[in-house]
Amino acid sequence: AGAALAANALLARSRGVAAAPDAVIRASAPVLAVALAVAATLQPVLLIAAMVVAGAAQGPQLTALFAVRHREAPEHLRGQIFTTGASLKLTGFALGAGVAGPLAT
Repeated sequence: AGAALAANALLARSRGVAAAPDAVIRASAPVLAVALAVAATLQPVLLIAAMVVAGAAQGPQLTALFAVRHREAPEHLRGQIFTTGASLKLTGFALGAGVAGPLAT
C-alpha cells in the first residue's frame, strides 16, 4: 500500500508526464505479472522487492482503471458499475483465499 501511494503521489506531482489511462493499464499488467512471478521464488529479499514493485505498479493501475471506468460508463450507470466492480474484486479475494487456504496447509 505504501509503494502504491508513493507511486501515485509521484505521478500526481509530475507535470507533463501524464500517460493515457489505457497505456498505464497495459504497462502495469506485465510489471505486476513479473513481480508476482519473482515473489513465487519465496526468497525473502526477492519477495520484499517484488511486493514493493507490485505495489508501485498497482497504485497507478487502479487510478487508471477508475479513469477508464469513468470515461466509458454511461453517466446514469456509473455508480452501479463502480459498485459492481468493487463487489467482484472483493468476491475474487474471498474465493482466492478460500481456495488457497487449504492448498497452503
